[in-house]
Amino acid sequence: MSLIDKALAAITPQPSAEKRAEATENARAVASRGDWLSAVLDHHDQIREAFAVGRAARTAAERTAAMKALALVLNGHSLA
Repeated sequence: MSLIDKALAAITPQPSAEKRAEATENARAVASRGDWLSAVLDHHDQIREAFAVGRAARTAAERTAAMKALALVLNGHSLA
């Protein structure tokens, strides 16, 4: 982590899991099925799930598979 990253992390509060969940709920409430916002929210759900699978991986093969799955969903999200 660079000095700038450390400084920004110190002065920029990170939202809690509850705040993130509330923001997602609010966004889902205004999104329409199939619109761009619902697609973004779905991607974010997939990203969170891919990270969770990676954290739960126990073997090298599981970690490699989880990393590849995460890379796929992150690449798709960045292109979208």
